[in-house]
Amino acid sequence: MARTCKAVTLIKTSDLPHDEWLKWRMKGIGGSDAAAAAGLSRWRGKYDLALEKRGILTPEFDESVQERLHWGHLMENVIAEEFSRKHPTLKVQRRNAILQSRTCSWALCNVDRIVFNTVNESWGLLEIKNVGEWSAMRGDWDNNDGEIPIEVHCQVQHGLFVTELNWAYVPYCVGGNQYREVFIKRDDDFIAEMEKSIAEFWNRVESGDDLPVDWTPGCSSALKRQYKANPEESISLDLDTEKINEYMAAKQAEKEAKKRLETAQNDIKSLLGNATKGIYKDKPAFTWNEYDGRKTIDTKSLQNNHPEVYKSHLKIGKSYRKFDCKLKEKDFEL
Repeated sequence: MARTCKAVTLIKTSDLPHDEWLKWRMKGIGGSDAAAAAGLSRWRGKYDLALEKRGILTPEFDESVQERLHWGHLMENVIAEEFSRKHPTLKVQRRNAILQSRTCSWALCNVDRIVFNTVNESWGLLEIKNVGEWSAMRGDWDNNDGEIPIEVHCQVQHGLFVTELNWAYVPYCVGGNQYREVFIKRDDDFIAEMEKSIAEFWNRVESGDDLPVDWTPGCSSALKRQYKANPEESISLDLDTEKINEYMAAKQAEKEAKKRLETAQNDIKSLLGNATKGIYKDKPAFTWNEYDGRKTIDTKSLQNNHPEVYKSHLKIGKSYRKFDCKLKEKDFEL
């Protein structure tokens, strides 16, 4: 018989409180951490993940995140039932536990389901996703090409590494009404490279080494949470000329890249002419549509003429720190 799940059960999660579950996740790298730990995530980086694993920052769950998690949990059962209906020869089982690799104590995973193929008597994983329409429209989930987001691919391959299984299905529902699925085989070459990067990351987490900042939104968010503005404090950056020059050079490159982008965009517009849609390789590639003007409220006029109405509808957002550069090109040398 083909191999079954050989991972160690670290702790059962059936009745585990959420706070306790988070504490157990701090003991290693789970599937949802894998892409960030390997430096492959588009949203999170090694810097913010390290702060979380060291307990310096705790995961943030605002109302929108909590609502997404709530509906994702509800939809998980619905999607699992639909998957079972479509695959009568596959037996789907729950595995309510945090699993640990037999060979790497830091390699953990929570699996949505374990699947048994009754035809060839092999075991695999089921990683269930509830996908919003905007995420699908971005092109992250292209079922025709079997594409899934890199973060999900890393999560699945990490799960296969921990469990020592060979295949997985990723069934997902788009916008609450479109069922799709992707079959994924174990990729040993990808796993070897990814887990090597994750092992290096985890060694630095445990040793307390600083990890460099990066470009990800998660890193930016972590910096804002880690450091609070002190209007009375200023520091000298005279010894950090290299970093300042790098920033100014990047700003100059951004300016030049924007010119190239605008020129290329206008080239495409000239090809479209009166057409509103451009087709490339039988797929819609570009659109150039016309819309009604944006409707806005003159807040200054409203405040002056109807101050009470303005005040009663005023909504103040969260405080934030804004980064700005006061240097001019003449102030530095590249």
